[in-house]
Amino acid sequence: MSDPSRKRESRRRQRLRRLGLLILVIMAIASCSTGQQSGGEQGESENPSPSPPKTTPSTKAPAPQNLEVALGETAELSDRTLTVNDFQGNFIPPGEFQPNPQPGNGFFAVNVSVSNTSNAAISISSFDFKLQDSNGVQRPPELITELPDEINVSDIAPGGTLTGNMVFQAPQGDPDLKLAYNPMTFPQETVTVDLGGT
Repeated sequence: MSDPSRKRESRRRQRLRRLGLLILVIMAIASCSTGQQSGGEQGESENPSPSPPKTTPSTKAPAPQNLEVALGETAELSDRTLTVNDFQGNFIPPGEFQPNPQPGNGFFAVNVSVSNTSNAAISISSFDFKLQDSNGVQRPPELITELPDEINVSDIAPGGTLTGNMVFQAPQGDPDLKLAYNPMTFPQETVTVDLGGT
C-alpha cells in the first residue's frame, strides 16, 4: 500500500473506533435509564457487583404522631416523656401586678414534668404548649412575672427532668380543656392531655 492509502485506512479505522465508542456510550446511557425506569432490574443483572435494593424515597414527611393521655398519665415520645402532674382552675396569680383575664375567662395553672430519654440534650419551651378549649381554640401561656418554677426556654441533659408551671387563659366552666404539646421533634410528635372540665 502506498502512503496516502495507509493514511486513509488509518483515518477510516479511527472514525470507526470513535463511532463504535459513541455507540457504546449511547447504549450504556440507554441501559442506565431503562434500568431506572423498570425498577433497576436490568441494570442490576448487567452489573456483577452486588448493590443494595432500590427503594423509592418518599417526598412526603411522615405523618405526625399524636399521643393522647389523661391528667397524671405519662406520654412517651421518641426522645422524651411528658406528664401533666396537676391542673388547677380559677388560679389567682401571685404578686401584685398581674394581668386580668378577659371577661368570661379565667386563669388555669398547669404543672408538667418533661424527662429526656435520649442520648443528647433536648430543648423545651413554654411556647411548645397551648391550652385548647372545647371549641378547638388554642391559647399560648400567659406571662406571669412571679410564677414559681415557671417554664421558659430550657435545655434538658440526657436523663434529666424539668418540672415547672405555666398559666393559661380559657373560658371558665369549659367542660373539655386539653393541653396540647407540640415539641420541635423529627418525626413530628404531639401530645394531647385531657384535663377534664373546670
